[in-house]
Amino acid sequence: MRLRKRILWPAITVVVVAVAIGAAVSWNRRHQAPPQIITLSNGDQYRFVGATYSTKNVPPVFAARLQRLLPKSVANWSRKYLRTDTSQFNQGETLDSPRLFVWFQRLGTNTPFSVTNLTARLADESGVEGGASTYPAFARSVAWTYAEFEVIPRRSRTLQCTLYPFAVTPNAPNPVGQVTFANPAYGHFPQWQPEPMPTVRKDSDLEVRLDDLTTGHQANPATILKPNGSWGLPIRKALRGQEALTSFDMSIISPPRSNEFWVLHSVKMSDATGNAIRDGWFGQDIFGYNEFGPRPTPLPPKRAYSESIQGTLWPDENAWRLKLEFKRALGFTSNELVTFPNVPIPKMGATNNLHIVKTAGGCQIVLTQFVRKPDMIETIGGMPDNFMSRVRFEFPDRPAGVAFDIQNMTTDQGKPERYGWSSPDSGYLFLIKSIPSNAQTMDLTWVVQRTRTVEFMVKPPKPD
Repeated sequence: MRLRKRILWPAITVVVVAVAIGAAVSWNRRHQAPPQIITLSNGDQYRFVGATYSTKNVPPVFAARLQRLLPKSVANWSRKYLRTDTSQFNQGETLDSPRLFVWFQRLGTNTPFSVTNLTARLADESGVEGGASTYPAFARSVAWTYAEFEVIPRRSRTLQCTLYPFAVTPNAPNPVGQVTFANPAYGHFPQWQPEPMPTVRKDSDLEVRLDDLTTGHQANPATILKPNGSWGLPIRKALRGQEALTSFDMSIISPPRSNEFWVLHSVKMSDATGNAIRDGWFGQDIFGYNEFGPRPTPLPPKRAYSESIQGTLWPDENAWRLKLEFKRALGFTSNELVTFPNVPIPKMGATNNLHIVKTAGGCQIVLTQFVRKPDMIETIGGMPDNFMSRVRFEFPDRPAGVAFDIQNMTTDQGKPERYGWSSPDSGYLFLIKSIPSNAQTMDLTWVVQRTRTVEFMVKPPKPD
């Protein structure tokens, strides 16, 4: 009897799954809207199936949703024997916040295997593009491809997703195809109220004036003189399909008679519907400000800057909130500095796995790894992190409003030459271009400091 039960129940489960998936496939075939087909340059065709707004990248068909809930072995069986191909890139991924997924299903093809990379951009019901581009890969090795968007015009009832060739060109690209669909994130939201510019905000004794904010496409690589005295990127109207950015000009006024030098640490631009564009790469590496020794004091109290971030929000908002976070590149106190002294330098090609813990500002910094590689000679086009000497750190308790930076680095035989830094996950990799060949130990000094934050409510630039 027990043996029969062991055989019977798995068999019943398989039959139920087969019937459910078969019914779902049949229902989908009978209840389809007029198809929207995308034809790629190589002749491959993809059918737009729908859009989802979720933390899970699951295609919008019952078979895929059911397979996501099944045990892995049963799900794999259903794909293999029931011919319900739900393969995709990054299958089973779960995100921290909801995203818009625009889904395309591969149609049959007899052409050889290939992958086509495209650029996807989102537009509202008026055809105005915004947000940031995403880069889907259409491959014959998978059945489903999706374009993923974090920034969405939530006030628009319908959306357009346009696919463009993946290429850098000064001209507006010709679209490969476009699909239109109902907005799954549509809703009603309040409107914020803007402030006039220029506007001044203060955090403690740091004063920041926002002089101007513009959106558009970068006209060329050169910089131009801005009205506030800074040098920034030339911005022109972004045509459909072109990468857009948001540029803002500001003036920073440090406390008088001070040796402090403030730089931008992070930027967040948001709107009343919940959209946000973030950039945390500004001024992250303050090493260059400190490697030439102390500056004369006092430093000039006022400096003009022009910065930009990739992407835009939609201009139908009354106001955007621009949040700027600053930190010091010079002018630290002794309790903000902590040094890892006499760290052993590995032999060439070796890796030292370590666990050295230091504390500054109530926060822990853990040195976990030192990898030694040959000195870099050719750097054109950049090199992967794993080809360079590098030191890895972890931050077990990294609170908001605190900045961590390498402030100085030296060996017992002189200074190494840094390459930069990388933050591939929760850690921090300090990348080194060269180390004196006879060096045995290295000292690494960190600065841990509280940041300053100001916010502005700005009127979005309207498209021409």
